[in-house]
Amino acid sequence: MKVFVITEDVNPQMIQNHLDDSMEFHNLPCKTEEEIVDKCQEAECIVTVYEPLTSNVLDKLPNLKYICSAAIGFNNIDVKHAVNNGVFVSNNPFYCIEEVADHTLSLALDLVRKTSLFNRDVKEKKIWDYQAYGNSLLRMSSQVIGLIGFGGIAREVAKRFLGFGCKILAYDPFVKDSVFEDMGVSKATLDEVKENADIISIHLPLNEETDRMINRDFFSSLTKSPFLINCSRGQLIDQSAITDALDNEYIKGIALDVLDDEYPKLEEIDFIEDDRVVITPHVAFFSKSSIDEADYNVADYINKFCKGDIDKIPMVGKPSK
Repeated sequence: MKVFVITEDVNPQMIQNHLDDSMEFHNLPCKTEEEIVDKCQEAECIVTVYEPLTSNVLDKLPNLKYICSAAIGFNNIDVKHAVNNGVFVSNNPFYCIEEVADHTLSLALDLVRKTSLFNRDVKEKKIWDYQAYGNSLLRMSSQVIGLIGFGGIAREVAKRFLGFGCKILAYDPFVKDSVFEDMGVSKATLDEVKENADIISIHLPLNEETDRMINRDFFSSLTKSPFLINCSRGQLIDQSAITDALDNEYIKGIALDVLDDEYPKLEEIDFIEDDRVVITPHVAFFSKSSIDEADYNVADYINKFCKGDIDKIPMVGKPSK
């Protein structure tokens, strides 16, 4: 099989080292549709992260059989069109679960303890004042946690919050009741999360139903002015509604590891300097262990595909024939 790595967000040498010797390997980073079409005519397998594999591109790659996304998300791929063209599509859902869960907790702790603000005060302003933000710090065990989505990452997040003694509500209509019960988490409706949570953490894929799900109506329907955390996909939140939500105290604060654009123009974001906002540069997934694991998984999935072990690959698009 001819394997083309078109992304710069993997370690191509690591992938190549774990591929079967029968593979023909090419490392050809691409950024545009035109580059992909030009460079990948012979590709039977493409490894991608953010590169645009649109219907226009897919129609012009006659030899393509398999798209292997090295990331959890796969919104850069027109999966439906790929499947209609007989192309299999997989993602990489298991490589950074612990890292994202850890990062979610670090953001929650920052929101309730204001760690980064105190650090800034001491280092940049030379202020030594534990009451700089009034009596606004919170005890973590007093917080009711609302999880929107209860997949693998959210379950690891739940374990960590349970360690602090928090009560947890989780909304996910696609998960069996027994999963919630076994973990000591209360299954809830979305309205119950909005009514009762002090901290809401979003753990959803991005699709037509979830796109801008957290919007002005969502913010205005919140009861307790919670903190909001998003380590999933930036487009889950209507970014233009955040400043209004903060100013109207629909939320106390917000922590974001992702923004509307993967390569944002930070100077154009109106809430970038707001002390109620904590932002990290899409780093939740990142560690040496997770990246090594991601690259190994990619090679493993490609090897399995060549052997016909399709059922052992996390397919998100699978042709019927």
